[in-house]
Formats: sequence, C-alpha cells, structure tokens
Amino acid sequence: MVSVFLRGYVLSILCLLLQACNGQTEQTACNQHYSKAIKLINANDSRKLDSALFFVNQSLNCLDRKSASVELKVTILYAMGRYYEGMKFVDSMNVKDFYYPYRKQLLSDNFRSMIIDSTSRDILLKTMDSNLTAYLATHKIVKAEEQDAFIDLFEIKKRYRNALDINKEIDSLIKVQPGKRDFFEMLRVTED
Repeated sequence: MVSVFLRGYVLSILCLLLQACNGQTEQTACNQHYSKAIKLINANDSRKLDSALFFVNQSLNCLDRKSASVELKVTILYAMGRYYEGMKFVDSMNVKDFYYPYRKQLLSDNFRSMIIDSTSRDILLKTMDSNLTAYLATHKIVKAEEQDAFIDLFEIKKRYRNALDINKEIDSLIKVQPGKRDFFEMLRVTED
C-alpha cells in the first residue's frame, strides 16, 4: 500500500519536473526564434525576410516577448510591402500587445496609408497627426513613451508637411519645453 502511494508520489514529481523543463524549453525556443528573426530582418533579401517572418510568428507565442514580437512582425511586413496583411494583423491584435496604447491605431493607420490614394493618404496622415498630438497632450506618460510618441509624430509629419513648417513647430516646442531642447533638435528636418 505504501509503495503504491510512493510510486504515485514519485510519478507526480516526475510529471511536474517534466512540465517545468518543457516550459523552459519553450521559453528558450521562443527566445531563439525571436533572435533569429532579428538577425534576418537586417537583410534586403526577400527570402531572408520570409524566414524572419516565419521565426517571428513562432515567437508570437512567447508572453514575455509578445510586444516585441508584434512590433517586429509589423516591421517585417512593412519591409516586405505587405501592407494589407500588416493592417489586418495589427487590427487583429489587442491594444495590450503593443509597447504603448497609441501604437495599435498608429500602425494600422500607417499600413492603411500605404494602400490608399494620395489625397486620402494626406487626410489620414493629418488625422494620425491630430490623434497623436491629442494623446501626448491628454495622457500622463513616462519619458520613454513620450519620446517614442514624439518620434512617431514627427515621422508622420514628414510624410505630408514641408521641412520649414516642421522645424517651426520644433522651435515652438523648444520654447515651451527648453529642458528637452536636445531631444527636439534630433527631430529637426533638413531643409533642401
């Protein structure tokens, strides 16, 4: 009788250990897939980008790398010119799957802007600009998110506004927030 309980106990412990090892193996595999995708994305070779997409799709199952994997997949799809697929992917994700809440809508709209006509694109870019400006003004955000949001905002502006107007806006921001002068200067656009 005791040996039956002992065998059951030992089997239970073995099962728990195997599950723990399996979890570590999955985590290690997730990290490896993500790392492989990162290495391949720097190539301009479409086959390497296909491989990067394969690996990043595998890493999407890793909870601790979910946001990084989502953003990396977006980057890969954009580099591949697969804008419609990228828009659908972003729209299928949860807001919590992105580094910052504003990124889901921004990335979806960015893909959308690549598949519509130029007049509609300019209207969409102005809306993106307005939405992100409002987000910056109304949300209490940490420094890293604020900097990323400003970088995203000025990347949007560069797509539909001229350099002179953008630089005037940067000058205005520096006057209001002189402590962030160095950061805002990095956003300045060279005038041709």
